[in-house]
Amino acid sequence: MGETERQDQGFTLVELLIAMVISLVVMGAIYGTFKSQQDSFIIQDQVTAMQQNLRAGMYVMSRDIQMAGYVTNL
Repeated sequence: MGETERQDQGFTLVELLIAMVISLVVMGAIYGTFKSQQDSFIIQDQVTAMQQNLRAGMYVMSRDIQMAGYVTNL
């Protein structure tokens, strides 16, 4: 009877190590997913900035081309 009471008191070292390994694997998977999402966000932000710069450049270039043949009355 004394032996069964000792077994029910807590976790063994092996059980704790297995729980820690499982926790580390889950945390690693979560970190990998987070890092992937963060990298994707950074790339998308850079693409958006590049598109905005190209749009501004195209606007300036088209305005300059339109104004190239325009002569004001002096």
